[in-house]
Amino acid sequence: MYEWDGTPTKNQDLARIHGISPQAMKVALQNIKDKILEDYGEQLSYRS
Repeated sequence: MYEWDGTPTKNQDLARIHGISPQAMKVALQNIKDKILEDYGEQLSYRS
């Protein structure tokens, strides 16, 4: 993903530094997010 001004997004910069493809980075972030929601979703839903 690129920002509208043509610069790579922060995740892409991180991915490039660590030698991970942006797509793999995206999938990894999604997996982490899903895991967090799985683990903490119940507690979080009570707060809202």
